[in-house]
Amino acid sequence: MKAIICFFYVASNSENKEHAAHAYGFAGRAAEALFKLSEEQDWAERWYTSELKLAELSENKKHSIHAYSFAGEAAGKRFMLTKKRKECLNNKIKWAENWYNAKFRSAELAENFDKVHSAHAYSFAGNAAYLLYTQFNLEEYKSKFISHYEIFINYVMQNKIESLHGLVEKLKIRIKECSL
Repeated sequence: MKAIICFFYVASNSENKEHAAHAYGFAGRAAEALFKLSEEQDWAERWYTSELKLAELSENKKHSIHAYSFAGEAAGKRFMLTKKRKECLNNKIKWAENWYNAKFRSAELAENFDKVHSAHAYSFAGNAAYLLYTQFNLEEYKSKFISHYEIFINYVMQNKIESLHGLVEKLKIRIKECSL
């Protein structure tokens, strides 16, 4: 616990952006571990915040891409807690949108840098958008989940990744059901 407080302190008080980014990365790893041990929402939120700050501060594109992805994972876990704990609708939507935004940002940044990561991140952003559309009736997410799934499907088909064909079929069914 003292170590994570130290990382947060160093990160928030550092004048060197890369130094601060690394400290946020260490804080994120610690918060993730504590969340996995406790499943306490505070640790999920600290994990998300730390990864998001790392992504925003880092001048290393690869680090930013992965940090946004980790932030999305943390937000997705935090969203799942809203369902378990029957939190208010606004909080559920907030964490689902945080999940979507972080995964989408990771996918977008990786497009011309790491096509494999980008395709997978688009599928995860698509999952969050699908949930926002189907569970919360947020119409603006319909076109987002469809376009993100299509990017992933096209990547899998163009690269002939047989192991993902089952997932592709599942995503195609989701698109078809929502297009009726």
